[in-house]
Amino acid sequence: MDVNPNEVIQGNGAPSSGNPDRRPFSKRAQDVYSAAEHLVEEAKGAAAELVRTADLGSRTRKHPYAMLAAAAGVGYVLGGGLFTRWTARIVRLGLRLSAVPLVREELIALAALARKGPGEAAGPEHAEPEAPIEP
Repeated sequence: MDVNPNEVIQGNGAPSSGNPDRRPFSKRAQDVYSAAEHLVEEAKGAAAELVRTADLGSRTRKHPYAMLAAAAGVGYVLGGGLFTRWTARIVRLGLRLSAVPLVREELIALAALARKGPGEAAGPEHAEPEAPIEP
């Protein structure tokens, strides 16, 4: 096997054409740190722009409890609480409670029909259409 002096042997023994980044570790770490600082500054700018766009300050002054509830909801979701048993129970309870008005209306309609009796149950919406008059 011929060995080329320009080839660098990697950790697994496979030759490569050379390592393009031969800087010392401290220089590479400094570059990573400056890139992270840049990312943080961009994130702060984006957050400030979001606050200005959404006008969170005045919304918080006008509706403090609603904003507190929204913040708690966002924190709950970001904290990983969305796919838990407790959340599933709360969603089921909410669905049941939202169905109560529909069931209540149906029960009231059934009670009204039962009170009228079988002969009076058909109202104008249930009456048969009249035959057309021929000239």
